[in-house]
Amino acid sequence: VSLAGLVILLAMGITKIYALISFVLSIFVTATIVAEFHRGARARMKGKKESYFTAMFRLFERNKRRYGGYIVHFAMVLLFVGVTGSAFDTDAEVVLASHESAKIGRYEITYHGAQTFADEHKQVLRTHLTLKRDGKEVGDLFPQRHFYLVQEQPTTEVAVKSFLKEDFYVVLNGIDSETDKATFEVHVKPLVIWVWIGGYVLAIGTILGLLPNKQEQQRRRNTVTKETVSEQPETV
Repeated sequence: VSLAGLVILLAMGITKIYALISFVLSIFVTATIVAEFHRGARARMKGKKESYFTAMFRLFERNKRRYGGYIVHFAMVLLFVGVTGSAFDTDAEVVLASHESAKIGRYEITYHGAQTFADEHKQVLRTHLTLKRDGKEVGDLFPQRHFYLVQEQPTTEVAVKSFLKEDFYVVLNGIDSETDKATFEVHVKPLVIWVWIGGYVLAIGTILGLLPNKQEQQRRRNTVTKETVSEQPETV
């Protein structure tokens, strides 16, 4: 499986050694986890005459710690994949006048101008961009800069558009007062969402692993029953 995965990765144009090692290890661990689940379910199907999904459910019910641990391991794979995506980050700086566009890989941003407004705490410089991916419009972005009156310190509000494969970030660096052109930093970060998914899966696996197994619950009930009986006074 790992060899087949390596061939597919190379065919996809992934040649960085770090990324290849990371992805191949992730494929190997995932295949091992899936094989463990499948082997356990097949054994119950054969011995208990259960359907595949019933057998899988019974595996969890009877041994939550073991299979919860497998889920935790899979969550670590997802986190590992998400971190590996940083090897393919794309960074660019673009300067745009109103209604000008710039292409960054498969993406295109168009600048539609800026507006300023204020509240009692800060002044806000807000820009408006539209984002296209592969020629199709996928949404609006509003990167901003905030100028707090008390601190006299500007801060940036990053605009983010998330996809399953990657995240698209835009940071407003500023607007030239003479040319009225805006300067943006653009960052394309692959696989970031898999870090978040891995975190949720990790929480689920941990909770399942902490739940008592059916056998343990029955053992505790039996222990309590025996102790209760032994404490009862003997009758003459």
